[in-house]
Amino acid sequence: MCADNQEVLDRSEVVIIAVRRQDHHEALAGLEMDDDKTVVSLMAGVATDDLRRTLATGAPIVRAIPLPAVRECRSVTVTCPSHPVVDSLFEQLGGALPVADEGAFDVFSALTGTLTAHYAYLATLTSWATGHGITALFSRSYGEVTSSSL
Repeated sequence: MCADNQEVLDRSEVVIIAVRRQDHHEALAGLEMDDDKTVVSLMAGVATDDLRRTLATGAPIVRAIPLPAVRECRSVTVTCPSHPVVDSLFEQLGGALPVADEGAFDVFSALTGTLTAHYAYLATLTSWATGHGITALFSRSYGEVTSSSL
């Protein structure tokens, strides 16, 4: 446990920032980050230059898009730019897919944004199947199998 976020930063080699885009200025205000840290930004829509200005650091900043399946080590995580420490981290969690520039990263980000609608659709189908006498466990399992085979 640390007393505050500054102490977390001071004790860390790799700093993962995962706050909502609209909250990042407030969440990071006043923090001082040494250039020897590695920053991993999981914030959608916050460009590297913007985050660098907010943190006032020369530390390497890598953007990443971990998908929900990363918790089960079953998902490739898009990163930008490639960084050996960050890519190694995500390789352990299902794989890393480094892209060369933020333009390509933004394309993957847009593709990822469609997953919310996909998951909502699967939840609706699961609910419908449950309403027709199929247990939620079976309908969810079936949805996962059919979804992963696409």
